[in-house]
Amino acid sequence: MSYKSYKLLDLLVLVAIATIADAIDVFAFNAFSQVYALTVATVIGFIAIVRWNAAGLVVAPIAGAGSVAVRMWLGHQPTLGLWLAYTVGYLGLAVVLLFLTKDKKDKILENRWKVVGIYVIGCLAVDAGRALCQIGQGEFWKIAVLYFATDLLNVVFGIIVLLIAHKQPNLVVDMKKYLIRLSRTPESATEHQQQVKENKLSQLTDSYDQANDAALLDGGMLDAEDLHRLDEPLRQAEHRESRFDQENKALEEYHESKKGK
Repeated sequence: MSYKSYKLLDLLVLVAIATIADAIDVFAFNAFSQVYALTVATVIGFIAIVRWNAAGLVVAPIAGAGSVAVRMWLGHQPTLGLWLAYTVGYLGLAVVLLFLTKDKKDKILENRWKVVGIYVIGCLAVDAGRALCQIGQGEFWKIAVLYFATDLLNVVFGIIVLLIAHKQPNLVVDMKKYLIRLSRTPESATEHQQQVKENKLSQLTDSYDQANDAALLDGGMLDAEDLHRLDEPLRQAEHRESRFDQENKALEEYHESKKGK
């Protein structure tokens, strides 16, 4: 799979998760509130930006549009300002890109509290953007404060989700760098090589044990050629002389030294 295809697929998965989750939340909260609903669009949109930089900005607005569509399906009549607040307003998350620059991103992502701090800044920017989208409905600051107040639970919930996600090894990461590292050291290939190595060592150990057992069962009557043949696989694998070769060499050296005297 190419880099662009993987990127598109990953963003589609994030969009689907955020949209479905928000749709369910709006439907569930509609029983007692037509205004407030729990949302994960902001935190998933933030994670998408961490993973894919500016391309991740598409996630939250699409999920927001889905939540407004569910409100319409439930019989509400969302205003233009509400549509803009839950689509264009999410573009306030772009402010996090100012912190996640290329030279600082890796160090920031290592510290979960720095990640949380940037996420909270992104949430404040989203609420400010929503207030701007509904500026015709009243004074900006009053609308902004209302959004901040009603969104507080969502921010706390998002922090919990983000902390859990940050503990996962490959979720809150720069995906381009992650894929580069993955291509250099494929985990599956490494595991396969390790398994082959372990199997080979196990077979060689069994072969060596069989040689010793055969010598014992034969009452020590196996000749030098038989022992050398049984010990050959282990000797070749270890790239060193076998015990038989070492002992035979030592005997030859001893006889040579006797002849010299």
